[in-house]
Amino acid sequence: MSTDELAAVAQARSLEPDEPRPAQATVDGERRARLERIVAEHHATMWRFLRRLGLDESDAGDAAQEVLVVVIRKLDRIEPRAERAYLLRTAYRIGCRLRAERPRAELQDLPDPRARPDALVEQKQARDLLDGILAKMDDQLRAVFVLHDIEHLTMAEIAETLELKPGTVASRLRRARQDFEQRVARLEAPPAEDEP
Repeated sequence: MSTDELAAVAQARSLEPDEPRPAQATVDGERRARLERIVAEHHATMWRFLRRLGLDESDAGDAAQEVLVVVIRKLDRIEPRAERAYLLRTAYRIGCRLRAERPRAELQDLPDPRARPDALVEQKQARDLLDGILAKMDDQLRAVFVLHDIEHLTMAEIAETLELKPGTVASRLRRARQDFEQRVARLEAPPAEDEP
């Protein structure tokens, strides 16, 4: 388990009563084990998704904690087969709310791939480039794009996660890919030369 995942489990444990009543001990142990499993299996995906929604590291951490609080409260109502969908749907709602509530930081200029051709090879710069492009996309398009093309969820899983019709998911994915490709093409286009 990563440090973030351990912190998430510790946060989850701190929200539960310290001393369960004897009759609840088995149920509480099962709930805790289920919560720890959910965190171990899905925390990294949820955190990446929140980052790709345009939240900075601090906000993504705050949002992840909020998601876990919701999961703890509603754990008994979450179907075991739908845990990832529930987690990502909740992350999407909380992430969008946080983005709307907080003033957007000005995006730094994207690195110019022509000025430093080797820059895109380096993982951090490639990630920064991707984050910059994603940050400029519409929230609804970005969510579908990230879940499908980056997190590799199926169309059916995305429809369930975002509570959308499959046709809506397909339409948004097509529009998101077009938007993404246009933004990449603009980055790759040679700069316009000033005419004398």
